[in-house]
Amino acid sequence: MPTGRRVWGVVAAGLLAAALPLVGGATGGAQVEATMTVVKVVTGDPPAGTTFTVTVGCIGEGSVGTGSSGSSTSGSTTATSSTTAGTVHAATGVGGTIVFNAQGQVISGTNSFSPPSAASSCTVTEMLNGGAQTVTYACSVQQPAGVSQSEATTCQGNQTVDFPEDPVDSATITITNAFPPAPLVVEPAFTG
Repeated sequence: MPTGRRVWGVVAAGLLAAALPLVGGATGGAQVEATMTVVKVVTGDPPAGTTFTVTVGCIGEGSVGTGSSGSSTSGSTTATSSTTAGTVHAATGVGGTIVFNAQGQVISGTNSFSPPSAASSCTVTEMLNGGAQTVTYACSVQQPAGVSQSEATTCQGNQTVDFPEDPVDSATITITNAFPPAPLVVEPAFTG
């Protein structure tokens, strides 16, 4: 017949074993949650009242869809290039539409979210560019210090992020809209 001390020892060991996946997992430490953030940068002088509409869509492993092509980068590297159009993925419960104002601030939607825990590919596309002369995308991945995982989050080109199952890395896609500078107004100097 087990004594009280042995029963509590077995219960404590069982609780510890059940808790280990919550604090260890792929990260080897505290649970880390991945995020995806969309940042808007506006240069030059956009017309008053300009807004920018961006869509974010994520497709999980095994879904059908197309994405941006490009070379893969990982770690803290950044991929950048110019584009005028991209492919929009049907949202699968993550992402949606974000509207930014001329100062790059979110006025509708959310620009930061957690990607699905299943392996997924998330694509960012600016649908309305406010009449910008050029639109560029840049993608970067940030891995938390001291965190290891079997698969890394990667940028595929400049608009798409591939997240592994249970990601811990965070990704940022920055969209820069360039407008011409404000016209220079010269006041004549009259001498008398």
